[in-house]
Amino acid sequence: MQYYIEPAEQTDDVKAQLAAITPKSLDPEKLTLLDPACGSGHILVEAYDLFKAIYQERGYRSKDIPRLILQETYSAWKLMTVRPSSPRSPC
Repeated sequence: MQYYIEPAEQTDDVKAQLAAITPKSLDPEKLTLLDPACGSGHILVEAYDLFKAIYQERGYRSKDIPRLILQETYSAWKLMTVRPSSPRSPC
């Protein structure tokens, strides 16, 4: 399953730099999500489905996946509950 759009052609120097910063494997328990929409929840629903597919691909038990997703992203959700008091805030 592809999780991103294939990168455009790059020079050898850029390819070397990208190889140096690109992880060799994907550990779903170390992924973090930032939802910039602040309210609709649509990104969170889509991200949940994507995280679920990643966990399933890695062989995690289906009954453990929801708990893992919520536990590993809880700190990000907690940050979203702190909202500015300004009425102009988009959140």
